[in-house]
Amino acid sequence: KSPTKGSPGGGGGGAAKRADKSRVRPEIMALFQKHKTPLLEVFMHYSIDQLMTVDTVLQLAQDFDILPTFLSQRELTVLFRSLGAQARGGIDYTGFVDFLANCAFDALSQGSFAQLYPTDEAKVVVLLEMWGLGDPAKLEAIRNPPS
Repeated sequence: KSPTKGSPGGGGGGAAKRADKSRVRPEIMALFQKHKTPLLEVFMHYSIDQLMTVDTVLQLAQDFDILPTFLSQRELTVLFRSLGAQARGGIDYTGFVDFLANCAFDALSQGSFAQLYPTDEAKVVVLLEMWGLGDPAKLEAIRNPPS
């Protein structure tokens, strides 16, 4: 069953209007679990003392072409803060997964993307596979840019 707009898994809320901290359902978590090894590598590359700050999240978003292609710096910052990161000084791996899922939900619920990727699962697949967050080769290219 596909969630409806305004439901915890549906599109349409946006980071600024998000009431709950996570819209990540078990079906979505299974997609992230499938890509856990490369996602942990990405997390460790950008984290400082196993926490990601707003600055490291913005760098990740820029490196993976999320910023400014799909979401603005302001949208990403609001999303980051909606996860309660300020109180803890950053987000841990679990918060990182929530952040990525919500990036996919927010970015791909806008305009024509909402029709192309109507389900949360489809949005997360785009993030992991097309945008390269779940692709070890993309992180390797970021670590070792061509000279």
